[in-house]
Amino acid sequence: MKERSAFLESDNHIDSEATYSSSEKGALFNKFQSVLPKGSTIERIDEDTIKIDTKKFSISFGINYYGFSVVLPRFFERYYLGLEKHSDFDLDVRDITLSIKISFKFRIFSGVGLDYYRWIDSFLERLNKVFSTNEFLEDISWNEALTIIQYMDTHSLNEGVQK
Repeated sequence: MKERSAFLESDNHIDSEATYSSSEKGALFNKFQSVLPKGSTIERIDEDTIKIDTKKFSISFGINYYGFSVVLPRFFERYYLGLEKHSDFDLDVRDITLSIKISFKFRIFSGVGLDYYRWIDSFLERLNKVFSTNEFLEDISWNEALTIIQYMDTHSLNEGVQK
């Protein structure tokens, strides 16, 4: 947390034991732990990129933000977030992408210890699920839920007219 500029600017005390925190300007910090192969190194390449280097491969994670906003699906704010009117909230949704580059080292083809590295595929799938808006909307079955919500709204309106 002490390496994040958004938290250095804050008046709040930086807690080195914190697992989750948000800054006054809305930046989020979520501590995580990862078990890496013996001899691995982690290096910050620049402000937006970190690199993990192991004997068998290197993997770099970068955050890309080009200043674009995202338009949420119709009625998402109202029915999923529970926000009634735009004037009632200050919602600022931004388009941020995660870029991942994996470079395998030639000796990976030796096969020795290869089982230890099979986690990469499932790890990349989990990252996609966490960072993808489309995956999130699919996971919460947004299209199906919206269909039911719209039916219920229409059905409620029709009942009100018939009474």
